Amino acid sequence: MLVAASLPARAETGLIYMFSEAPPAVSSALVVHAHAGGESAPEQFAAVEPWLARKAALPRVDMRGGRYWLSLRIAPQSAPGLWVIEPANSFFNDAHVTVLGSDGSRQSFQTGLTTDTEFVLHRGKSVKLAADTRYWVLVDLTTPFFSSQPRVDVWPIEQYREKVLTQTVLLLMALGAMLGLLMFNLFIGLWSRQRTAVLYALQLICSVVGWAFYFNVPYDWLGVSDWHVNYAPWFFLLSITHCYFCIHFLELRRIGPSLARAGDWLALLAAALLPVCWLAPAYSHLVATFAVGSAVSFAVASAIWALSRRYRPARFFLLAYLAVLIPGLIILPPNLGIIPDFVDNSDLLTLLGTALEAMLLGFAQADQLALAERSREQFRQQMQDARRLADTDALTELGNRHAFDKALEEYLTQQRLGASGALLITIIDLDGLKVINDTRGHAHGDALIRAVAAELAALQIGRCRAYRLGGDEFALLSINGDSQALATALSACEQRLRETDFPEAGLSFGMSMASNPRSLISARELSELVALADGRMYEHKRDRRQGPRALRAEAA
Repeated sequence: MLVAASLPARAETGLIYMFSEAPPAVSSALVVHAHAGGESAPEQFAAVEPWLARKAALPRVDMRGGRYWLSLRIAPQSAPGLWVIEPANSFFNDAHVTVLGSDGSRQSFQTGLTTDTEFVLHRGKSVKLAADTRYWVLVDLTTPFFSSQPRVDVWPIEQYREKVLTQTVLLLMALGAMLGLLMFNLFIGLWSRQRTAVLYALQLICSVVGWAFYFNVPYDWLGVSDWHVNYAPWFFLLSITHCYFCIHFLELRRIGPSLARAGDWLALLAAALLPVCWLAPAYSHLVATFAVGSAVSFAVASAIWALSRRYRPARFFLLAYLAVLIPGLIILPPNLGIIPDFVDNSDLLTLLGTALEAMLLGFAQADQLALAERSREQFRQQMQDARRLADTDALTELGNRHAFDKALEEYLTQQRLGASGALLITIIDLDGLKVINDTRGHAHGDALIRAVAAELAALQIGRCRAYRLGGDEFALLSINGDSQALATALSACEQRLRETDFPEAGLSFGMSMASNPRSLISARELSELVALADGRMYEHKRDRRQGPRALRAEAA
């Protein structure tokens, strides 16, 4: 990566070398000639110029492939020894290279998909060149299609080895990073059934396999030798998965239905064009390039749209596709044969952009998961708040009747588990509230209710909890509470209310005890005990109106 990040070198031809130093200027411009078929290169150096003069020179090769002669002159002025000649910069099936020297020497070699390589993942082969000797290099090139305008590069062997090492390391790093992300997302997607992760893994499968074929990995590693097995079908499949991943990740069916339909049609078009790879292979590279370019453009446009709709996960998504779009704009015109390449190995630059895209899409997915988790946490908190509000009286913040009923149900459950004690049930009615509302206003009446709630919430008789059942009615549930102590505490509460700002206030209450050591108390029996406490509360209220009487707080 340090080499890739260094300042690019520029050759005298104007070609920019980003991954190596520029080679010494020892060759003339490459010339393309039509191939008549059934002909071979001359045997002698002097025969080359008359032989080429009889051939039609072409401005460029036809991107739909065919058979061509490529010619250039080389004249190394120094450093005699081993050099490397490489038909480069494009996909090709077979190349027969002939090197004719003015000293009468003749060297030739075969390179392509069916031949052994001298340098890993590269098609160059070494030849011996003498100083102050002129050479013709003639390349008989056959291919079903071109991926860019071909070149014939001439390198000193040591410089070529450095170039091969740097580019191979960068290539394997990029493919390795994408392969790691592929396995991780495939596992996560299948394990958690996340469609977006599965689509991303499928996209990475197509990308890894397609780029591996593009850089000759299956041909050199697995021994694939049939040119029909190449990268083009995988790039069609990559376009399809690009579209569907984009649709699902950006939730376009929800926030941009028109864009989602456009993505569907684009994926359908790529699928419909896929048979071109076998029915008309000469057009496969051109059509695949168009499909991939359209899919990436669709992804960028969709990400911008999603960002305009404040869909936050689109941030890293947009950066990811810009990372592949920018080098793609460098490689796209040469890939379509519009202009010659101006950057050496721009396909490797695009692969590195694709690897960066894959990593940024991983960040985008992590960002999406984090936002989704925060949304789920907010929803859980909202549900908890809703449940709390559903069980809480708004005026006093005590439990309401619903909470009171749930507490009774919980007592029955705990009783079955053997974890409950005796339950003291107290029903309380606030006396004097109507008088205060009528004479001093409802705000003062509300203040009285809140004061009573505060008094009841502060009681510490057993494990005690207070509830407001509605209006002027309250309840206490106390586990293992003492009825006499609670009655005394309630009388003290009443006294404090009267001594403050509520002289008209009073507390009428009745109690019952839910405890049967011989058997479990049923829900019906518990309901009857609540009714018993309520009835005793009314008896207490009636006795208070008739005059001082002893408090009835008998246990059930």
